[in-house]
Amino acid sequence: MSTFKLVEPRYEALRKELLDISKSSRGSCGYFTRIFSERFPELKRVAGFYYAPGGVHSHGEHWWLTDAAGNIVDPTADQFPSQGTGVYVCYDPSRHITAKGTCPYCGSTLFAFARKPCSSDCDAELAAEWNCLRSSGPFEADMEFSCDAELAEKYGVVLEAVA
Repeated sequence: MSTFKLVEPRYEALRKELLDISKSSRGSCGYFTRIFSERFPELKRVAGFYYAPGGVHSHGEHWWLTDAAGNIVDPTADQFPSQGTGVYVCYDPSRHITAKGTCPYCGSTLFAFARKPCSSDCDAELAAEWNCLRSSGPFEADMEFSCDAELAEKYGVVLEAVA
């Protein structure tokens, strides 16, 4: 059992309330931070990445909040073995490329804005399983991009960096 808790009593009360509902904070950073920002307007949601102490292991894409003083408030930090003592890096669309979803057939990570299977094989399998027409790609074409800014330019999507 984790001994993690948020310093601010109001925040900790809401964290416990949400844990009672969802039973775990694992994979719930988006949900928890959305509820926190609605309940406490002084908190700002931040998208980015969490790295374990020493930067040895990335836990991937993550949401957390900051207060007016810039302090990190992470209601789901208990899901990490380091419990939030690592490094938080804000998402910057000119430097990072993040997952946009998963292949509807095999579950592989997709980095394109389109909701297509990841390969022609998955496309064929999905079409056969659902007895429907194949989507006919594009498949891996978007893996050539090095950051979200390049993807956004291709698809005409406006991205904003989170400070």
